[in-house]
Amino acid sequence: KGSSTVWIFKWLLGPQYGVQTSGHDWGRTHARRHELFGFSELKNVGSIYIHEQKDIRMCVWVDDPLTVCHTEDELSWYDEQVQKHFETQGRNRLGKQIDLDFLGMRISTPDDCLIYIDNESKIDEMLLREGMQDCNPVQMPITKEIMQRICEGDRLPLNEKDATHYRQIAGEVGWLEQTTHMPAT
Repeated sequence: KGSSTVWIFKWLLGPQYGVQTSGHDWGRTHARRHELFGFSELKNVGSIYIHEQKDIRMCVWVDDPLTVCHTEDELSWYDEQVQKHFETQGRNRLGKQIDLDFLGMRISTPDDCLIYIDNESKIDEMLLREGMQDCNPVQMPITKEIMQRICEGDRLPLNEKDATHYRQIAGEVGWLEQTTHMPAT
């Protein structure tokens, strides 16, 4: 009664940014463009590309590549090809005392030429947001039995706000575990 709402429907002819199918479509577009200049996607591991003649390897997450070139000539050639086929925001180069941020992970190489990957800044950010920046780290992680004892005293269900907050924290911790810890299998 008396509603002035007007609905307009439009037929979309392609993937929308942020929708699940657009990531898949971009992945295929990315693969085809890299194939144009000699890269092959590994058959057993998606989003990993190699250029056998140039000995260049690349890992890509959506539109964030992490590329390994062994010579300055390879790097120059790769940069030239990427600039021809993609709009980019430039590149960053890992070096001694020059860290990279790749998907929220810090990649660094000290003077001894080892490569380290960590999430220290992301962990610090999460602790600060939760007011836990001064928490006491422990040598022994919490166990199932300890969690059970903690939970035995309070069996009230969480309200929607607290449940959402819990899921957010659990998701962030899961992301940290998946990005910086190798599976124990």
